[in-house]
Amino acid sequence: EPDLYQNPRFAPEGRRFSVDITAARGASDVWVVDPARASRTRVTAEPASDFAALWMPDGRDLIYMSERPLFELYRRAADGSRAPVQILGGGHDHILGSISPDGRLAAFVLSVAKGSDLWTVSLQGTPAARQYLANGFNLGHPAISPDGRWMAYDSDESGRVEVYVQ
Repeated sequence: EPDLYQNPRFAPEGRRFSVDITAARGASDVWVVDPARASRTRVTAEPASDFAALWMPDGRDLIYMSERPLFELYRRAADGSRAPVQILGGGHDHILGSISPDGRLAAFVLSVAKGSDLWTVSLQGTPAARQYLANGFNLGHPAISPDGRWMAYDSDESGRVEVYVQ
């Protein structure tokens, strides 16, 4: 259909993918597409724009951003069968970066007045956010390595944007 499609991401099993679809009404929603079955499922349908979903390692849930009006993090079943659950919200944008391979943590950017800081949030039990790195510069795009031992991110601390690994 003639809509705007963005942020496609394959599910862990490689058969389905999530994608943001922005229809004529202007707000985007997260959908799951199964090409083999020629089916698609609308996962989000709230008035807010929902986008940039990442798959949990088991392929059952998605973590995504929702603009309400700040970027907040939500979790929902990939088949849309459960109501969305807010993971993080508040006075700053939370920009999702990656999910650990064991599904225990999500890495995100917290947009603050002096720049952008890197944080993690527990995805098991009660969500608990912890600051990972704050140095007064613009930090972004946190990516947890496939073995869960490393974090890559970018920073402008040298005067230009460069990639760092810890």
